Amino acid sequence: MAYSIVEADLHRDEADIIQLWQRNFDRDFTQRYAWLYKNNPAPPLCLLLKSQTNETVGMLTFVPRQLLIQGKPVSSGHTVDFVVDKKHRSGGPAINLQKELLNRLRERGIQCVYGVPLPAASLIQRRVGYKLAGTYSRWVKPLRSGKWLDRHPRLGKFAPLISPFVDIGLSIRSRDALYRSRAELTITETLPEASEIDTLSEKMGRSIAISGKRSY
Repeated sequence: MAYSIVEADLHRDEADIIQLWQRNFDRDFTQRYAWLYKNNPAPPLCLLLKSQTNETVGMLTFVPRQLLIQGKPVSSGHTVDFVVDKKHRSGGPAINLQKELLNRLRERGIQCVYGVPLPAASLIQRRVGYKLAGTYSRWVKPLRSGKWLDRHPRLGKFAPLISPFVDIGLSIRSRDALYRSRAELTITETLPEASEIDTLSEKMGRSIAISGKRSY
């Protein structure tokens, strides 16, 4: 089967993209689409994989971001929302989609592309030249137990009664209770000025090998 790869029109192709995502992952994509594609101040580059009948059967998106590497700005970004319909996952179409994105990014002068792919997608990305830079883990610290207990098949109905006592136990066992802040340090919740964020970002860029440059 012959395929074509086209750049998405983020308004005209919205319905096709949302349908593609939802039939592959069975979850609502509308909020993410509005946040990442429609209201993003740095519009992403989204490529669509089209079948012979012009049906959207795959997609891959690049979100631009400025990195600081050894304190120097580097035009870069990360790949997200890589999906191909199951009956079109022969390998070739997915690889061509990845290659086409990299070719277009080279033409635009992008210097660095990175991603945090799912295991299946990582195999495809390695075949087009991506290198493993590191691994990551997800860490979760529950602060309130109510929602967790509510999902328990046996304890759920007792969650409102026992969750306050569980919360006390969590706070007592937390390692945070063993540490005290230095007297000259204070923590406040406030909306910082843009200049404060820029200053902090510049300091981090000088002390950390790779960091994201923020402008908001």
